[in-house]
Amino acid sequence: TDDELFRAVERALARLNEEDFSYAENIMLSQIAPLYEVARAKAEAMEKHFDDKGKQRREAAAASYKKMLYLSIGVALAGLLIMLLASQWLARSIILPIRNVIEWFNRIAEGILTDEHDLSRHDEFGELYNSLAVMQINLKVMLDNIREATLALKQHSANLDAQMYMVVKQSELQYDRIQ
Repeated sequence: TDDELFRAVERALARLNEEDFSYAENIMLSQIAPLYEVARAKAEAMEKHFDDKGKQRREAAAASYKKMLYLSIGVALAGLLIMLLASQWLARSIILPIRNVIEWFNRIAEGILTDEHDLSRHDEFGELYNSLAVMQINLKVMLDNIREATLALKQHSANLDAQMYMVVKQSELQYDRIQ
């Protein structure tokens, strides 16, 4: 069909050069115009094909974009949830041991030195718990030593009182004899 078109155009040009306008017009209307209509129809079909393909690609791109958007939002929400859970876990792993230490100090301040605590941790709080347990034991030992010393002093004081009483009684007896 391309060869036919070129031959028709060449014949029409030759007739135009010869100034045979009516025959050139006849060639144009009878041979070139129908080929032009076929070419125009094919061009429109090709344009429609490219338009349809473009729409399909746009729709596929929009669907892919939506999918990625929803996936990104889902990943972001999952990340936020994980961060929230991790921050809660971290806060609990720090705040709970601190509260336990504060409660332990308060019990020691009240004079309660017999509480037993879990010393199985192997982190900084474990070191703090161990140090606090050693302090509690040392305070208990010191208070027991003070109690024993107080009892010993009371016994010595009672012995001195008894001896003083004996001295006073003997002095009174001697005084009574002298008189």
